[in-house]
Amino acid sequence: MQPRDPQGGAPGTARAAPLSDAAAAPGPAPAGQPSTGSPAAGLAAASGASAIPAPAPPTGSTGAAGGGPAPAPAGWTPVAEIPAVVARARAAFPAWAQLPVRERVACVARLRRYIVRHRDELARVISAGTGKPLVEALVHDLLTTADALKSAEKLAPRVLRRQRQPMSLLLFGKIPYVERKPYGCVLVVAPWNYPFNLAVVPAATALLAGNTVILKPTEVTPGISRAIEEAFFMAGFPPGVVQVVHGGAEVGQAVLDAGPDFVFFTGSTATGRRIASAAAQRLTPSVLELGGKDPMIVFPDADLARAARAAVWGSLANCGQTCIGVERIYVHEAVKDRFVDRVLDELARLRRAEPEGTGGDPARVAADPDLDLGLMTTPRQVAIVREHVQDALARGARALTPVPSFEGRFVPPVVLVDVDPQARVMREETFGPVIAIAGFRSADEAVRLANDSPFGLGASVWTRNGRLAREIASRLEAGGVCINDVIIHFAHPALPFGGVKESGWGAYHGRAGLEAFTYPSAVLVEPGWLAGKLVSSLLWYPYRRKYRLFSWFMRVFCG
Repeated sequence: MQPRDPQGGAPGTARAAPLSDAAAAPGPAPAGQPSTGSPAAGLAAASGASAIPAPAPPTGSTGAAGGGPAPAPAGWTPVAEIPAVVARARAAFPAWAQLPVRERVACVARLRRYIVRHRDELARVISAGTGKPLVEALVHDLLTTADALKSAEKLAPRVLRRQRQPMSLLLFGKIPYVERKPYGCVLVVAPWNYPFNLAVVPAATALLAGNTVILKPTEVTPGISRAIEEAFFMAGFPPGVVQVVHGGAEVGQAVLDAGPDFVFFTGSTATGRRIASAAAQRLTPSVLELGGKDPMIVFPDADLARAARAAVWGSLANCGQTCIGVERIYVHEAVKDRFVDRVLDELARLRRAEPEGTGGDPARVAADPDLDLGLMTTPRQVAIVREHVQDALARGARALTPVPSFEGRFVPPVVLVDVDPQARVMREETFGPVIAIAGFRSADEAVRLANDSPFGLGASVWTRNGRLAREIASRLEAGGVCINDVIIHFAHPALPFGGVKESGWGAYHGRAGLEAFTYPSAVLVEPGWLAGKLVSSLLWYPYRRKYRLFSWFMRVFCG
């Protein structure tokens, strides 16, 4: 198998922030002015709303002249205002929680219809802000969001209504039911890789459940964050029910310090640990959707042509910046060479954004609806991909494609084979356009390799043998598994989405999402029936001459 020719992309470094996964945002606007192609300006023109200046990213200063705190960059939420934001959310909570579910559903439905109406403008904003192809912006960020909201709107009245429970023989005559109650003020922190979907879906689900929401979208794509804010505003939520705060780690930390009642975080495992630690100080419940290192297992009887197409798409969608993307591929030795050849053939068919080294032009990406491969979003992530590829090569892996220069935001796909299991590209989240392939000889070895990871987010199994596929899926340590497909279990609105191990805890989407943002409250009703009153009188004082009766009851009915 000889190297084949694709093309290349961009490094840089950025300091990790305490409550942020952000690197330097691409293309900052001058302070106080809308950035070029600002969504607030573009969508305002379509909706009649006024344009809001897009926030500029941090400049790197640590304080104002004279040693005082640095002023917030233009468009960012001043940290000093965060207590007032939280106070508004708390004040709005009682009335919002007591609204009939159908009225909360109506608000979320207006949000969904706004997204659908403005899908083309929003897709261009997302593509230009992240560098992803226009089709991925539309499908991965917007279509999946609209579908998830529509499903949650239908589910909410059923999931959130009072649920009668079976009567107990011991408590015969008492009527039990469970009521799901919202937590209160929910903090939602969203990442930069799918900045629209991963902000709007959890926020809207929390709102449906009766919570008020403070949403902190990523500072890496400020224009998209403003578009999200405008979408919620145009949906007509009552004041204080949903508020969007803009800024970096210090803004998220300030909201966390103000003591929200629930935290929902999507991002890196390192940042998730810090958030979990901070939330634990107040015993604040949370859902953490963290990193992944998803394995793909290809058995010898798999449809190799289809598996190769899936491997390429699953590894390269959003330039590989997908938490449930394919990051490790294990192929049976009997078919590995044929599989690799098919992968290289698939790569040759893809339309790419830029020749290597040009840096990449997001505007050109957003203007081409037929593009397959776009740009990486941050220089920091490009640097991580470069380090992982170099480490794999140093450990003996072979590159079957030219190794990129990593000098811009366009990074061409890299295919690596014979990769050491201990290489960083097989152990750590790469989050870039790398296809790393290794072999296996037995089903047990494949499962061992797949589970030998600190992560447990997703996985996929490829075989025509349905029984084998289900058996392997049951043995994999992952929050979600696809059989003969990749990634798309995330898009099914009825399936819970979440991970295990260092991929986080908790789940959302569908019923799981509505339940995640509520807690169960058990209610037992004494309706005044004779049987119920008799049970209570037996359980209450005095206990004289009751021991033998309860002992007999336990032996007869519980033995």
